[in-house]
Amino acid sequence: DVKSDQPENSSDDWDGIVSPKLGLVLGPWAETELYLNGGLGFHSNDARGITIAIDPNTGEKTNPVDPLVQIRGAEIGIRSQAVPDLTARAGYRKRNWEVSVDILNLLDRDNNDIEYYYESQLRGEPAAVSDVHLHPAEPRTVRASVTYRW
Repeated sequence: DVKSDQPENSSDDWDGIVSPKLGLVLGPWAETELYLNGGLGFHSNDARGITIAIDPNTGEKTNPVDPLVQIRGAEIGIRSQAVPDLTARAGYRKRNWEVSVDILNLLDRDNNDIEYYYESQLRGEPAAVSDVHLHPAEPRTVRASVTYRW
């Protein structure tokens, strides 16, 4: 249920989606496996965008978005223990020690993870402001870790 200060933008809705997946593992050959995964998934949109009829900024009619948007995904990879002490992470483990490296946002996409339009008011501001609020994607980050297990 969405209850807006503009009655035209108040409503309720529901949706469902099927998201089948398939995985295939070939191997082992010398402690190595080739894997393939694929399937359908979904992204759920903000409920306010699903029930919107009037743009709060302009007062003009607008089209709502679909509640669930189907997406496709696939991956292919190799898992191997052929090299002693090499783990599935990019790293090295020897007895109680582990050293690893992770790279986040490898392609350094300049994007926002999520964007919302809503009214907010910071402490000390005389009035609330309607605007797009966002969470930017992390920049390319290299994270190295050293772990000791006892």
